[in-house]
Amino acid sequence: LESDHAYSILDARQVNSQRLVRLRNPWGEKEWKGAVHDNWTKWPKALRNKLTASSANDGVFW
Repeated sequence: LESDHAYSILDARQVNSQRLVRLRNPWGEKEWKGAVHDNWTKWPKALRNKLTASSANDGVFW
């Protein structure tokens, strides 16, 4: 995440014991690249589909 930068909160969910927040970068680019990013290989397919995780560089990420 960029320091001294604001993000919009689009959604918040709890899946099992995990709490997730969906954010949007108003610049429309530069997404989170840590654990649970859009292209994270450990996303269970059902969860990825449920959360509509997208690999597009649209500034929206969980």
